[in-house]
Amino acid sequence: MIYFACKFIDKKKFKDGLLFGLFAAFVCNIKILGIFFFGIFGLSYIFYLLYKKEINKRNFLLGLFVAVFGLALYVILTPAMWGSGIHIIDFYKYCLSNATNFRGQISVLFEGTYYGGNNNPIPWYYLPKLMVITLPLMTTILFIFGIFYFIKDTYKVLFKKEKISLKYLIILGTIMSFLVPFMICVLKHPNVYNGWRHFYFLYGLLFIVIGYGLIYILNNNFKKVIMPLIIISLFISLFYIFKYNVRNTAYYNILVNRKNLSGYYELDYYNTTGRDSLSKFLNRKDLIYNSNNRVNIYGNGFNKYAIEMILFNDTSFKDKIDLIYPDDLKDKILNGETVYEMSNILYSELNNYDKKKIYSYKIFKSDITRFYLIEGVKDE
Repeated sequence: MIYFACKFIDKKKFKDGLLFGLFAAFVCNIKILGIFFFGIFGLSYIFYLLYKKEINKRNFLLGLFVAVFGLALYVILTPAMWGSGIHIIDFYKYCLSNATNFRGQISVLFEGTYYGGNNNPIPWYYLPKLMVITLPLMTTILFIFGIFYFIKDTYKVLFKKEKISLKYLIILGTIMSFLVPFMICVLKHPNVYNGWRHFYFLYGLLFIVIGYGLIYILNNNFKKVIMPLIIISLFISLFYIFKYNVRNTAYYNILVNRKNLSGYYELDYYNTTGRDSLSKFLNRKDLIYNSNNRVNIYGNGFNKYAIEMILFNDTSFKDKIDLIYPDDLKDKILNGETVYEMSNILYSELNNYDKKKIYSYKIFKSDITRFYLIEGVKDE
């Protein structure tokens, strides 16, 4: 959307305006804040017309067409606004209410403490800190460079009366588009969870700011230092991507102690490592099998659901394990059967049984999944 917004503001061609409105409609449909982004760059178009003294009937009507086309297409793509009567305002009230006060009360592990709900909201710095410690360090450094050069250019525009370039206008709109949802999260404490994935749409805006800073870096002596560091950072990121694949949700950069983040930050919210960890556990030579020549595996709550999904997606495990359910666990233990607990440490574990940890599946030196030998029932 921003690409075609830039072309439209600069060239004022019908084709670019059409594509700007088209992609703006898609963005609005995906994220409620898309309407804000559309408005920011629409206002940028009007401002640039006035600033360049290019306001005329053609340009005005062209801008009006793009606005009407984009909004109309957005409404068409969003049946929730009109499926059972026209209720656009109610739709926006509902979306904004859920965006800042989601009805689900979900626990969030952050800095060793579980947060969740209106009575125990996440700290105001949840989003900024997670962005800083989960992004590659070079990404954060380059973003700071981009902000620095934007402030420097703003000073020139305000106090040295330099002309406003299209590049400056676009970066101004981009930073505003970044700051508004960012500050909503900081100030309103919405019920976000599982890291900052609800704000991944900020990633594209962040890299536009980085690109703005790189323009300056490449035109001065900084590039002799920065460019090798960027290349090294890219290779490190590619290495982690290929080595850990979907398991890279456990990645935290060098700004935190990476020796063991278990129980301190969320590492594998969706249990994407479950299959791999279970497979490695079953390869152990010291396991005790049941009468069916399978291993009894117990899972509680979400852990049980994760094991069921592994069995559903990979039928080869059905010949290797028997899933023990909570109602059957006590009888199994009292009858002398050997049962192992599989537990993603983010979720609940057994507390009323004696057990011994025998294996930990680790990523980045942190425990992701633990396996316990359940030795007996605790005295009640």
